[in-house]
Amino acid sequence: MSKWGIAAISGFVLMCGLGCGRVEEPEPLVKPERLVRVEDVARGASCPLGGTVIHTGHDTNQDGRLADEEIEETHYACQQPGQRSRIVPEPEGTHCPHGGTALLTGPDTNGNDVLDPAEVTTTEYLCHDAAPQALLRLEVETPGVNCPAGGRRILNGLDRDRDGVLDDGEVLDTRYVCETRELVRVEAVLAGSHCPGEGAAVRSGPDTNGDGILQDSEVAKTEYVCDRVILGSVDIRSQVELLALQDVEAIIGDLRIDYTDKVVNVDLPALKYIGGTLDLDYLRELRNVSLPALERVGGSVIITSIPKLDRVDLGALRDVSGELRVTENPELVGMELASLMNVSASILVYANPKLTVFGLPHLYWADRISLLNVASSRLEFPRLQQVRSLSIADCAATEVHLPSLNYALEDLVIARMPRLQRLELPVLYHVGKKFIVRDTEALASFSLPLLQELLGEFNLWDNAGLTTFDAPALRSVGGWVYIADNDALTTLSGLRNVTSIGNQLLLYGNARLTSAEGLASLTSVASYMQVLYSGFTSFRLPSLRHAWIIIIGRAGQENEQLKSIQFPRLATATSLGLADNPVLETLELPAARLISDSLYIYSSPALPRCRVNALLERLSAPPLEVTLLGLDDSHVCQ
Repeated sequence: MSKWGIAAISGFVLMCGLGCGRVEEPEPLVKPERLVRVEDVARGASCPLGGTVIHTGHDTNQDGRLADEEIEETHYACQQPGQRSRIVPEPEGTHCPHGGTALLTGPDTNGNDVLDPAEVTTTEYLCHDAAPQALLRLEVETPGVNCPAGGRRILNGLDRDRDGVLDDGEVLDTRYVCETRELVRVEAVLAGSHCPGEGAAVRSGPDTNGDGILQDSEVAKTEYVCDRVILGSVDIRSQVELLALQDVEAIIGDLRIDYTDKVVNVDLPALKYIGGTLDLDYLRELRNVSLPALERVGGSVIITSIPKLDRVDLGALRDVSGELRVTENPELVGMELASLMNVSASILVYANPKLTVFGLPHLYWADRISLLNVASSRLEFPRLQQVRSLSIADCAATEVHLPSLNYALEDLVIARMPRLQRLELPVLYHVGKKFIVRDTEALASFSLPLLQELLGEFNLWDNAGLTTFDAPALRSVGGWVYIADNDALTTLSGLRNVTSIGNQLLLYGNARLTSAEGLASLTSVASYMQVLYSGFTSFRLPSLRHAWIIIIGRAGQENEQLKSIQFPRLATATSLGLADNPVLETLELPAARLISDSLYIYSSPALPRCRVNALLERLSAPPLEVTLLGLDDSHVCQ
């Protein structure tokens, strides 16, 4: 029997609150660290001549200060007759691999009441027990010298004061992810020096102030079209009306062709510039669109809901200042965009189930890209370097190549791609929110060799053929890590260098994953850690020191093969729950000193109760709730 006793069945209410239903996600806590407190000691029993007292312990209430009740060790450095002492920070090095404090003592030979460097005869070291954690901080960069159009500022460094916050003085490196949008403006010009008669000025340049409008001060280039210009918008309702535009080079406003069955082909061989939007909507008889000379569009390009459309030729198009939207064209087979470099807003291509000829070989920037239900067997963006978010889903591609992509400012999602066999992201460095690969069948492996900054979620879910993945440069994940229902996955070594998870760790299913060896560097999980319905035979995290709530197994989601749970360095947790682990025999937490809220273990008939009681005996204070049901009461512990 534990010295704290065993709680009554009333504790089952808490047990089910944690293990039987959905719990609202808590706010992540700052992880407790080992702290040092140094104070002067007046003359007295501890030090007859006064001196210094050094307290050490773990910051269990996480307020950044070592409170009296958190003190685990006390060391007195007493003043000796004729001697002085001094406390100084000890940098990382031979004496303290992770830094700490040095206590210097020696005789005050010159009588100045100060211990001078030459007077030091003895040095004692109080060392930190872990290296400072690497932290990231993401901030908005306003338009200026670093980013003319604004962007993001990424700061990284080491948490040397161990307060869980990257302070300005701890920053070691600063990088900028800048907006790079190119804008276009087409406007009328009067007769004069540039054009004998009325014409059009096509102005372009970077959006340096980030307002989405090309201001006069941002114009870097101006081209003039002096003949065959329409100074306004055009609405077309028939094939005959289109004939009048055959020689037109520029339209200052919009070109709209919509809601008619009297247009079969859109063929405008001379048109180079559209100042507004190109809008092709609900054209029931349209088969082909050919605008082979079109270079710039000042608004959006919209091609949607055209049931018989077969091909689109926009081979010369370079810049779109709005969005590119190609949607719900069930017979569309080919779309030529060989020259497209910049789309200032979104690219949305979906519900074109026969679209097999599609590529963006020169695209280097788009705000958001969403490709859904595209039939092309190979999706490649060889020059794309930066995107706000990229989502590729429900596509027939067997290969996705993104050889130049460095930054995804928000999400990067690959989903519902049953034929996908190859995913290439060789230079991806930063993902601002979510990285997701899910619902693939043929993808056996992928690598993210340069990924260092993942500020949000890492999600691998239901990838039936995935056996391995690799992210060797990744040290921390700012949000959740979900690895679930990857039935062929055999290792977590792709996360071998990850030391911290900023929110929840969920390992669910993964029938062939029998060991957690790949998480050997993990030291902290700020929120829930859940292991459910897994194939683990052993679950050992040798470096884990801090976790918030640990749940291993629960009703209907048992870990049928799990025999051993080992957290040799775990010091603190808020709650620990083990349920429905039928062959669990070993529970080792030798360093545990605090499980503050609850400990519940049930339906684990092979786990000796005496071992759990021994764990309770070692804790510095009892959990608020303890519930032990369905354990092995016959085993006698030594």
